[in-house]
Amino acid sequence: MIKKSILIVEDDRIVAEGLKINLIKLGYEVVGIVSSGEDALNNIELENPDLVLMDIMLAGEKNGIETAENLRSRCNVPVIYLTAYADEDMLSRAKMTEPFGYIIKPYENMELKSTIEIALYKHEMETKLRQSEEWLSTTLKSIGDAVIATNAQGKVMFINPVAQSLTGWCHEDASDKPLAEVFNIINEQSREVVESPADIVMRTGKIVGLANHTILIRKDGKEIPIDDSAAPIKDEKGNISGIVLVFRDITERKQAEEERVKLEKQLHQSQKMEAIGTLAGGIAHDFNNLLAPILGYAQLAKTGLPSSSEEVRYLDQIEKSANRAKDLVKKILIISRSSLEETESVQLKNLVEEVLSVLRSSIPKNIEICQEYDFDLPLISTDPSQMYQVILNLCTNAVQSMTDGGELRIKLNRPKLGEYFHEKKQDAEEFLCLSVQDHGCGMEAKTLERIYEPFFTTKDKGKQRGTGLGLSIVSSIIQQHGGHIEVESDPGIGTIFRIYLPVLKEETTLPPEKPESSVVFGNEHILLVDDEKLLCEMGTIVLEKLGYKVTTFMDSQEALKTFESNPQDFQLVITDYTMPNLTGPQLMKKIKAIRSDIPMLLITGYSNLATPENLQEWGCDGILSKPYDVNKLAQTVSRALAKVKN
Repeated sequence: MIKKSILIVEDDRIVAEGLKINLIKLGYEVVGIVSSGEDALNNIELENPDLVLMDIMLAGEKNGIETAENLRSRCNVPVIYLTAYADEDMLSRAKMTEPFGYIIKPYENMELKSTIEIALYKHEMETKLRQSEEWLSTTLKSIGDAVIATNAQGKVMFINPVAQSLTGWCHEDASDKPLAEVFNIINEQSREVVESPADIVMRTGKIVGLANHTILIRKDGKEIPIDDSAAPIKDEKGNISGIVLVFRDITERKQAEEERVKLEKQLHQSQKMEAIGTLAGGIAHDFNNLLAPILGYAQLAKTGLPSSSEEVRYLDQIEKSANRAKDLVKKILIISRSSLEETESVQLKNLVEEVLSVLRSSIPKNIEICQEYDFDLPLISTDPSQMYQVILNLCTNAVQSMTDGGELRIKLNRPKLGEYFHEKKQDAEEFLCLSVQDHGCGMEAKTLERIYEPFFTTKDKGKQRGTGLGLSIVSSIIQQHGGHIEVESDPGIGTIFRIYLPVLKEETTLPPEKPESSVVFGNEHILLVDDEKLLCEMGTIVLEKLGYKVTTFMDSQEALKTFESNPQDFQLVITDYTMPNLTGPQLMKKIKAIRSDIPMLLITGYSNLATPENLQEWGCDGILSKPYDVNKLAQTVSRALAKVKN
């Protein structure tokens, strides 16, 4: 344990020496004995003692009191007075120097020790308190936000440099002024004076924040948009002794928000076109599956018929119409439109059904879609393309969360709504609820807090493309419709979104719906896999007429088992892209792993899949786009087989 050092200031040498001996016995270190105030001032910085024991009555120009005053102004060292007597005037003057104790001569050693220990402890506590106050003051002055503190009467007691800069008031001018005079705030939209946060805090005793669109009027009249919070300052008894106000300039944030809104509108249009593209892709997939057998069977039916016959003429017209439909599908895939968003009376159930019809053609077969609708659902006023995008976004997110399959449940009803709507004085009978529920991976609380933030996404950039704007735009659209969105989610269990939309109050009816080169032969053994029965049958007939031996499967896993049992028995594999269990690309990869030299063709309605990278990754030797004709099929098969022969 480090000994505490003491400087003795005593002009009686015998008393001083006796005091030194006693201090050493008590465990202290005496760093010096001086007899005058002048010597004490000269030695204090050299000796740097922890405490000074000083006689009040000193010989020389400075007595103990004057010396203590000088010591207090020069260094932070506690002083204990030694005195044999003192009148009232002397004691009053001594108190002004804030001594840490008095020792009356003659004294007892225990009295000396207790007085010294109390003085040292008191000095230590005061030093810590002063350092804490200095730290707090420095922190408040250095903090990036503006800070103003008031007393219980709402008058300014402290204002940091940031607050001085924002308000235009310096510390000297602001001190003791009413907060409302220094912190002059109005509502940006109404231009009315906003109630002082100090008044609200003093009245309620709670932390309060400014409403949106609050403007601070500087001393020079300049207006600055701000947000803030005010909190009460309470004493140990819980009484409010003042408030502290923290605020910041949000000019840059408002500008960024305006830019975000502008960008969101632009991206909203982009998302709408993406939804149209998804719809077109779904239509193309189903339509091409229907067109393929029409074209194929029409061409097969002409085989062997005289070219001048009436039957060939009829079949030519069927083929021509099918090709026109094929061209129409191509146009659908590239159609885009940009128009003003106008609301109309819509039956939400119809939009939901449109989205689900698209999803059914593109989602994995291990995901089941379930619907539940109330009878006599009311109409809503909406922009159909916007609401279509909302439904599509929620359903697509739900599907993507169920990587191992599951149930996508869609529900439309008029619910009994809770406190949220009653607080806003909204009638529960005026709302329609759309809920989208999945049994996917779910979300943690931290993720739920940010799902509506623009650009926030949990999607793996290497696997799924996600901008992080989907739910942000969904939320904006619902708000624009005067609705509300809720979400519940549990990790590993699933997620449910509920969207509440106001219904049309008047009796409204929906507008009436508007009425709607040469053939190459071969003899190789081909494995054909397609989960569409019509396409399997048509493909088998065409290939067999071309001379090939065909083994057909509608189940990709069964096809793989057959190939595994005798891989050398086949010379070519033809597989559809979208199938349950194993997709076309997955099946091709597994087959290539068994026999790397076998050629393979992929049948698909998605021409954008035919990239060199995809073909190489899948081990695919060519893509046959739906709908295909007999000649196209024959030539594509012949080319794939020729690669192996060469």
